[in-house]
Amino acid sequence: MAQDDDIIIESNLTWAHDMDLSKNVRVLNGGSLTFAGADFSITDGVEIFVDSSSSISIHSSVLESNSSDEGGQVSGTAFSMVVEGVLEATNSSIHRGVISASGTLYINDTSLERVGPVNLESDEAVISLGGLTSFSNSSSGADIRAMAFSEIIWGEGVSGSGGSTNKWERVLAGQSLVFDAVFVTFEITGMYQKEFYTNFSNQDGVSFVDGGRERVVEIAWSDDSESEQDPIWTEQALVTITEYRTAWNPVASGIGNYGGGQFELDWSSAMFLDSGTPEIGWVSITPIGEDGDQISEASVGDSVNMEAVISNSGTAAASLAINCDVASTGEAAQISPSFPNTLVGPGEQSTISFSWRSSSSGDESLSCRILTPTQLVEESAFGGGQMSTGVLSWVEVSDGSGGVTLLPAMIALLVGAGIGGYFLFSIYQEQDSQD
Repeated sequence: MAQDDDIIIESNLTWAHDMDLSKNVRVLNGGSLTFAGADFSITDGVEIFVDSSSSISIHSSVLESNSSDEGGQVSGTAFSMVVEGVLEATNSSIHRGVISASGTLYINDTSLERVGPVNLESDEAVISLGGLTSFSNSSSGADIRAMAFSEIIWGEGVSGSGGSTNKWERVLAGQSLVFDAVFVTFEITGMYQKEFYTNFSNQDGVSFVDGGRERVVEIAWSDDSESEQDPIWTEQALVTITEYRTAWNPVASGIGNYGGGQFELDWSSAMFLDSGTPEIGWVSITPIGEDGDQISEASVGDSVNMEAVISNSGTAAASLAINCDVASTGEAAQISPSFPNTLVGPGEQSTISFSWRSSSSGDESLSCRILTPTQLVEESAFGGGQMSTGVLSWVEVSDGSGGVTLLPAMIALLVGAGIGGYFLFSIYQEQDSQD
């Protein structure tokens, strides 16, 4: 944050004489600052800030903090350089400072003493080290501490602090695995200094790798390291799905876990894991006559054969069911079985056969939906959806003379006559017994 007495630079400015710098410097709005051929003693706590549109150059100069030496470490109040734009240093020395960058650093033939680690604070940050640039007495175990995708160019003539101080370390924090379902369990092997890690997805389908803590994903070992065979160690972790079950792949279905089994853990901030899952959709739903052809009319009270065709464009099978309503009213339709179901393999289609009947006449459609697993974070994550039939006309069966058939009435008459005869017979028996 800018202070009232900060030095603001918004144009091209060169400092070419020895000086003591006791105020913050802010290079802004396309400005540039050049330290040229001089020694600069910088007061504890001073910050030199370069915004994303600006630059700073250090040529044949010495920048040194006047903070005290605390056992070979940079004190907490040492000067700092925060570079969002560009820094160029050539034939110079920087002592007892802290450099952090989300921009670009070009450092050639320059001594960096008690400066490391240089912190690259974004994946877009770049550091290019060339000539006889050297680090010495860096703290925190590395000369450069970078984000996972920061660009690091380490020239052949560049030397690190050596000893137990690595050249660079890449770190990653807050990484998450994002699943389509809750309570997906997995394990990770191959992370740095952590042989085994296990976790599960939360109510949002999210699980943070190692709880979101920062982890090292790459190390360029010190030239003095004798215990490592390769000059650079890079994480090659594997994620294994241990349980990914939903209503569409219960154990009893014979379908394996969703999720693709095993895959490499990359360095993205969020891995969206939708492989090894089904993708279900409708093809058609049709009323079928006894001859196998589509029909548009049926008799009230009859059961009409229905065929629902379901597709699966995903990479895993699904054991699913559908449910149907009367389109005009939204009431549950009279279908049998109540929840028709099928198993549809990956890249396949499956036909669900069931029957539909109506107790009233008129034009009506059947609206059916695929029942999706409650374990999904988003209902449509595995597809699904709804489809309606064309209009089917339900008609009363005619007796051939324009009236409705007499069969139901005759049945009712015969039943009524039987009941009446039973009562008459009972009366007669009662009278006989009285006589």
